[in-house]
Formats: sequence, structure tokens, C-alpha cells
Amino acid sequence: MKVKNLNTYDYIMIWGAGQQFQSRFRNQFKVDYLIDKKCEKKDKETMVGIPLIAPTELQKICNNGKSLIVVSSDKYYEEICEEIREIPIECEIVKLTDLLAVYGTDNKSFCLWGIDALVKDILQRCDYQITDMSYIEVGANHPIHGSATEAFYLLGARGILIEPNPDCMPVLEELRPGDVCLNCGIGKENASMKFYRFADNSYRNSFDIVEVKKNVARGYKLLDEIEIPIVYLDNVIEKYKVDTAQTYLSIQVMGSELEVLDGFAYQNYEFPIISIAYYDDKVLKHRIFKDYREIARVPKHVILVKPEIYNAIYN
Repeated sequence: MKVKNLNTYDYIMIWGAGQQFQSRFRNQFKVDYLIDKKCEKKDKETMVGIPLIAPTELQKICNNGKSLIVVSSDKYYEEICEEIREIPIECEIVKLTDLLAVYGTDNKSFCLWGIDALVKDILQRCDYQITDMSYIEVGANHPIHGSATEAFYLLGARGILIEPNPDCMPVLEELRPGDVCLNCGIGKENASMKFYRFADNSYRNSFDIVEVKKNVARGYKLLDEIEIPIVYLDNVIEKYKVDTAQTYLSIQVMGSELEVLDGFAYQNYEFPIISIAYYDDKVLKHRIFKDYREIARVPKHVILVKPEIYNAIYN
């Protein structure tokens, strides 16, 4: 269902206060109750300041006014809907991600320097429909925090997340069930490489030993190194039949940008827009700049577009 006006509800309740709620919904709207099947067995009465109730209490609340139940889990949405329907109550049910596609996402940025907001603005000014688009995020790390594609996901776009750190995969798969999540690196040969991980599971993780040594010298603790498979980006594009003319490409790979750019035949594809986080200024001299136009630059990030998009905006 589509919710047109949250103000028409007497009660807004969230079923499930896991990662989805904590990361996406908290502080977005007024929430009256959190529904938790386990709360009958707990002494805890609130979570993040919001009253906790059991499903058995829903009938009393819904009888007192118009109610909306927001299901925070995409994965178990249908199963939870069945549970709610078994309770003799009148209420409306909506999926959290569907609600956020309507409310609270237009001006929200999840990415450093607002790269995602800039990309979205450029595409919309050229009449691209975000809901019809796809994306490939090379170096996804987290589905929300620092993500270049979360804002697109919330607006209905779906795509491919590529992340070499296996520890990141569970949360990527949980919070982006509509995306393809690949645990690998992207480079210029099908092989395997050492991937260096830091103790804080941060954005400092990298294949690039030069960047790794710099961070160690700055005092960051290196946790371990693991072997990760490397694939061509071309292979990913072909395997998943990506319509590159409707796809945003994001590259955030902590020093391995040239490996990614040299590892795929970008001239064979029609990506309208590409954002690159770079640590080596050599990236700015890469041959891709001959086929794309730089439209925006913030510290260590550059956004490239096809010439026709650049001309449509500036001419």
C-alpha cells in the first residue's frame, strides 16, 4: 500500500527494531510504539525512548484509533503480514523501505561530501527517473553509513554491491535484500589478492599496500590480511545483464582506483555518470577523462558524466 499522509494516523507502530529501524527510520517520524514479540519475556519497557509492546497488545491500541504498522524487515515482510492478519484488528500495513521511498529521502545524503545527492541531482536534471535506474557500487562497505547508493535504494532503484570484506556481507545482505551482493574485489585480472583489514573494520581496509602502510604509520592497528578473489568488472556487467545506460557507477576502493579503471572496458558501456573516490592524483590523468567530462569535484572525489549530459546541463 501507499501512505499519502502520516498525519492521518492516530498511532504509528514499528514491527521490529533491528538494523532497518535503527539505521533508516529512527528520528525520521514520530513513532508511538515498537512491537516486539519477545518483550513479554523482558523487563525492558522502552527502546531508544519508544514504548515496547507485544503483539497481544495491538488489539487494544488499534481499537482506540486509526493505526499504521510499519514492518522494518524486507526479508520477512510477508511472514510478518500474515502474523498481523491473524490478530483481529483493523490497521494498515506498509513496508519500511516503501515508506521511506515517499518520505524523508529527497534531500538526505548518506555519502561523504554529499556525493550521492550531487549524483541524484545531476541525473534528475537530465530527466532520469531514479526508480528506473540501477547502480554498481564498487567498495560498498556498509549499506547505509557512507553509502553512495542508499538514497537510490530508498527511492526504488536496485543494483549490485561489491565488497571484498567478508565481515560486511551479512549486514549488506540484510539491509539490501533487493540488491545483488558480491564478496570480491574488482581489478585488471581474474586472480586473488591480499586484502588488508584494520581493527576498527573501517574504510581504511584496502588492497593497496601503500595506503595500508600510511595508515599504520598514522597509528591505526592492522588486524589481518586475507586472500580475496578479484574479478573483471566487465564479467559482472555481462553476468547480471546490466543496462549500463541506466546505471550509476560508484568506485570507492581506498587506493585501488587505477586497478578498477584499468580492469574494465568502460568505452564499451554507456554509464551516464561515474563517481570516483581517489587517493592517487594519477586517477585524474586516466584515459577515462577523455571520454567523460568532469562535472563536479570535492576533496578526493570526482564525478564524471557523458558529454551529452554535461552539455545538457551547461549549454
